[in-house]
Amino acid sequence: MNHPTVDAMREKRCAAIVVVDDLVGSGGRVVEYLKVLWQSRTIRSWRSRKDISFRVVSYSATKEGERRIKRSPTNPSVIFDRQCPTIRVLPWAQRLKNEVYDICRRYGARTSRPHMALGYRNTMATLIFEHGSPNNAPAILWAPKKKNLGWEPLFPARAVLPEERSAFPLEISRRDPVAVLVDAGQTRLAASQASQPPAISPNTLLVLAFAEKGIRNVGALSFATGLPNDACIAIMRNCVEWGFLTLTHRITETGLAELRAARNIRAIDHFVAPKGEENYYPLVLRKAT
Repeated sequence: MNHPTVDAMREKRCAAIVVVDDLVGSGGRVVEYLKVLWQSRTIRSWRSRKDISFRVVSYSATKEGERRIKRSPTNPSVIFDRQCPTIRVLPWAQRLKNEVYDICRRYGARTSRPHMALGYRNTMATLIFEHGSPNNAPAILWAPKKKNLGWEPLFPARAVLPEERSAFPLEISRRDPVAVLVDAGQTRLAASQASQPPAISPNTLLVLAFAEKGIRNVGALSFATGLPNDACIAIMRNCVEWGFLTLTHRITETGLAELRAARNIRAIDHFVAPKGEENYYPLVLRKAT
């Protein structure tokens, strides 16, 4: 049922109210919508009797937006495919993050939205859709053009022009684990992995490498690996089960030992002899003895 009345919901005995959005950035838009629904005494009564539940479904969400929505009195569940990383949680060196902030503030002052230099509510979201740019991204990317300001946004008025649309891939691609490790400041680990694959899976190694740097955010891991949110959570759950991470996703001594072993991997400088024919059978039969 699309935007039904309360009477229509009562007649159909609706079990859930689902709010759908493409991106939960600050969470403000969804919270306001839930607030309007919560003004209905009938809906509040249904919720108190647990006759109805609230769900928010989105392609992506920031951690801050998810937390804000969950504080709603409707107590909704938040369902999304991948967490939207913000600049503050990306697996980058702090110096690089500071440089990005500086660029966004300095040039954001030249846009028509200087008060949103870091995006709406300073979200600094890093996700642009093929159909448009959210206002949670830095203003230098989308702020509408204004005369005498001398700034031309890449996505004017949040619209993706035909020239830029070709830059969007058909699907999100996986990033090279070695390049991700370099970006995260794990150069020695990256060098060893470039020469010889690790004993554990590359994605597990990335999780441990980020945990060692204090980065435990699912959004950062999703950005680094190119994996969906659920896949990243599964890897972290496995790391906890194997004793590599604590329940709060801090790296353990066992996890550090795995990283030390991975850093000490050296390229194999000799070759194994060729196996030869796949099937062996004798060419000459000997006499029975």
